[in-house]
Formats: sequence, structure tokens, C-alpha cells
Amino acid sequence: MVQTMALTRQWFIRALLGGWIVCGCSDAPAAPGIARAASPLQRDFEPVVLTGDSIPSLVGTPPARIVGYRFDTAGWTRIPVQVDERAMVAIGDAYRGLDPATCAQPGWCSDLAGRVVQIYYTDAKTFIGADPDVAFDRNDELVFMARDAGSEAPVGASRPPGVSGGSGVKLTVSEPQSTGRGYVYLFTLSDTVAATALAPYVVYNFSPASGEYRATYNRAGLSPDANRRTGDAPGANPENSTVTTRFYSQHFADRWILDRLQISAGSSTAVDILDRYKNSFGPGSCARTEYTGSRGEGAFIVNISGPVRGIRAYVGFNSGPLVQREHLFYEQYAEITTFLRVHPIPGIVDFFDYSPAAAGMTYRNNLNPQGVIIDGRPDAVSAGPLEWESVQGPPGTMVTTHTLSANSSGLTRTSFYDDAITPSFTQCTGDEFAYGASGSWITSSIPNTDPRLGDTPTLSLRRQMVFRAPNVSTTTIDSLVASLRVPVRVRVEPIGTRK
Repeated sequence: MVQTMALTRQWFIRALLGGWIVCGCSDAPAAPGIARAASPLQRDFEPVVLTGDSIPSLVGTPPARIVGYRFDTAGWTRIPVQVDERAMVAIGDAYRGLDPATCAQPGWCSDLAGRVVQIYYTDAKTFIGADPDVAFDRNDELVFMARDAGSEAPVGASRPPGVSGGSGVKLTVSEPQSTGRGYVYLFTLSDTVAATALAPYVVYNFSPASGEYRATYNRAGLSPDANRRTGDAPGANPENSTVTTRFYSQHFADRWILDRLQISAGSSTAVDILDRYKNSFGPGSCARTEYTGSRGEGAFIVNISGPVRGIRAYVGFNSGPLVQREHLFYEQYAEITTFLRVHPIPGIVDFFDYSPAAAGMTYRNNLNPQGVIIDGRPDAVSAGPLEWESVQGPPGTMVTTHTLSANSSGLTRTSFYDDAITPSFTQCTGDEFAYGASGSWITSSIPNTDPRLGDTPTLSLRRQMVFRAPNVSTTTIDSLVASLRVPVRVRVEPIGTRK
């Protein structure tokens, strides 16, 4: 039966009919250095994500035996696909076995077990544990890149060598408001064929300084340390974790401390343009920052590095031990989603503070499309609800969209921007400067979002970021923003059938 799905996104790209379209595995794509025909799709940055519900014929297959192919004038070419195991889990179980009395803030560390039950990624290397079903099941996700789609294989074409004769699913990927269509084919390897690995698009290296996570990570945190200047100090669990692709790289110094961003697309200079990714109650408010959040109790849910994407997800931000952040890393694209689960707070500002190496780049957003130069000198910019922003210059281009999801009323949203060598706001963390510091700011008080304290509204903030070469046009930036808002559509059908 043919299923037609529109991929929208809550955390990533989700199928409207309840499934996700995902591919999984590896061989050798025409990835970084193998020539192949151009993709019929323009969405070279976009992932396509499916659940097993979307492709029931593959349910029950060992993930390592699911392979993806594209077809073009050269015939069949293997493409990277990745299966990420998911199950019904309690996010609070990331703290399993922790004595609340040992926490940095014991009063907030009680009653965590069994909290926030939902379908989520599993990881045997954390206290969340492995998926009880080791096969590809209806909850699991399969992911591939839209750019790996090829042409439609002729009816009756021979299958790729080594795949099971009875397997085969055709995925038709189409772009909204475009005639562009691409095709990806999923197969199951024959039992006699060994699965081989493809070159990964993303390498995520989770590297806590303490050693093996379950044995050494300090989930209890350290004693509270509010209102203290901290510079570039890490928190309770220093890291040297990195994400590396051909288009960008990032570095984490601790759980909440993202302190390096280098864009390497095209002729980008690949200098580190980021001072810190910062979070606090408001600009200049040092009581709670990404430093104090890393110093307090906290835990990782998952750390996954696959051929198509990396996943980093963790909980624990001071008196909000269930506050969660999820990073999804793809070759040209990344997402950061923060799920607020904490007692009432006075507000929150979520922004990137750039480094002096970003001087000379142009900053734009939906309120200031003409742009201003990042140079450490104050600019007159319009403020209001932030929908998208971009930074562009010799170090490269980054286009970001912002999405606030909340089911409570009365929230007041605006944008934050500060460009000053001698800033008016206290620099609680990082260096002494504000270079193009910019992001989303909820200026109103936020009601309780901690599920342990009764009926709770939900609130999440999501950043979607695309990395490009320095010389992209404003038209291209507008197109990227539009593409992030309306993802590709996918049609699933058995091989050999026609629409």
C-alpha cells in the first residue's frame, strides 16, 4: 500500500501520518570524494527521518542489514543510512542510582526516577540503557540525506548485488513548490553478505575528561556558585568533545558549554567565530548561566555518532534537573532544541556570543534584513520576535531559524543583539566582549514547567542552522529560511509499483 507523508518537524523532520522515513547503514557513497551524478533535489542540507511505522516491511530486520541505494546513469550506488534505536523511556532515569542527598541542590534532585516518559533515543552507555528490541522496530528511526536521492530505477531493473531478493522499498522524495523529485531505495542484505561501513558524514566524539561515562561522570554536580565571574572555566565535568564534518566543527567544554564553532564550507577561513553559546534569565544576569548549569547536577541521555548524524542529549540545569537539551548534527546542518522543565523563572535569553574573529561579518535577521557589520561598535537594530538570523563573511555563512513551542499564554518574546567591545551588559562567561551577540529573548516571566510540581505548560526553543560558504547571496539565504520552514515530502511504496 502506498503511503504519502509530509515531513514536518517537532525535533527533526516527522511524517504526518505518524511515521518517519529513515534509511540506515553504510557502504561507500559518492560521499566526500567519489564522483556521481548530481542529485535531482536542491535540498542538499536536509535530512529525511522516518520511523519503522513508515516502512513496516523492514520491521524486525537487524539494523546493520538495512542498506540504502540511489540509482543514476552509473547504476546502483550505496548511500549512508543510519538506524537510531528508540523505546519508551523515562528521561529522569538518566539519574538512576543517584542519591539525591549528594546533589548540588538536594531539594531539587528528588522524585526524578520515572519522570518524562516518552519515546526517545536509547543508549547502552548511559543510564537510560539499550533498546529492549534490538531489531529495527516501529519506534526506531531511519535517516538519510535528501541530497543522496537519485533517479528512478527502471521497472524490472536488477537489484543491487548482495541484497535479499524479496526486499525493497522505494522512497520518492519531493520538494515543496518544486517539480524536483529524487529516489532512494532500501534493501535488506542477504544473510551471506557481510555489511561494510561507509565513510561518515559526521563524526561526534563525546570525550569527558573523567573517563568512561557510567563509571566516572559526576551526575551530582558541585556546590552552588551563583553570581560569580567564571571566564572560560568548565563546570563539574570538563569535556573535550567535538563534532566534525566537511562543513563545520564544534567543541564542547562541558555539558552546556559550546565554546567553538568553525565553518569550513567552500572558501571559508574556518576560524573559530564563537565565544560562547549563552543562556541566562536575561542579558547580564549571572545567577544562572551555561556555566552554573554545567556545575550543577546533570546527566547525559544519549551520545550517538553514526554515518549520517550525531546525537547529543542531556538533562540538568541547576534547580531544573529535568531541563533537557538535544543536539542533532548533520553534515551541513544542525539543530539545538531546549526543553524547559523548571519552576517559574523570570525569563530566558538564548544567544550566540561571537568571538573577535567574527569581526567584519554581516549580521541580518527578519527585523533587520539590510544587516549590520559585527565590529564591536554598537548598532541601531530593530527588536521583536526573532524568526531567523544569519552571519556572513570570510569565516563562512550560518543561517539560523528560531521556533518557540509553548502551550501557555502571556509570554513576551523579542530579540537580543549587542555588539560592543565595552558592553553595557555584564559578560558572565566567556570573554569580556560582545561581538554580534544575538538570539531569542523571552522577557516575561515563565510559569512552572517542571512536571513534578503539578499541571505544567510545555515550552521548547529550537534552533535550526545551515552552514554555507562565505559568498552566498541574500536570495539564497531567504531560500534556505523558506526550506527550513517547509521540509521535503516522502512517498513510500514497494519496489516495482508506479503511481
